[in-house]
Amino acid sequence: MNDFRVPLDTKGLSALASEHLESEPYWSPEDYGDILEHQLRSPIATCIPVSQKRQFSVAHNMNSAVQGIKTLGELLFSANPPIDLLGAVKAYAKERYHEEPPSIPRQISQTIYHSTIILARIHHAQNFSSLQDGKLLASMEWLSSQDWMHSDLIRLFNDGIEILRSLKGGSDER
Repeated sequence: MNDFRVPLDTKGLSALASEHLESEPYWSPEDYGDILEHQLRSPIATCIPVSQKRQFSVAHNMNSAVQGIKTLGELLFSANPPIDLLGAVKAYAKERYHEEPPSIPRQISQTIYHSTIILARIHHAQNFSSLQDGKLLASMEWLSSQDWMHSDLIRLFNDGIEILRSLKGGSDER
């Protein structure tokens, strides 16, 4: 019996794999709408950082969902999103934004991150971000102009833009 073996070029495969992993973007803007929709349908428990899951589940019993909120979309489109849940999701989005390689496009994590910040301002009159208003405003203006953006998030960002512009110096801090 002949043993036919093809030599495996592991250097070539390794180089090909690392080249693919290092090249950005992994996704094209045409993918962002579908990826955002997928994120909005994701269970809220998957949108809480591992570092906060234990303390959050003890405080809120994540198995029964917080105030009936079961998905990320339900949180972002809630009439009264819980501030602590917004904070946990903000931390999740920030982790996703900075991870290497990113598991979702940075534009999507940026969308989630900025959504939680403006929701905290609108519904709770709280600013739990060190991000300057001018930078937040510029980001929301850019996000709201994207073709792939969900229409309800465009409305949210437009509300945020209006609020930030009404604040003294909100549009001058860029």
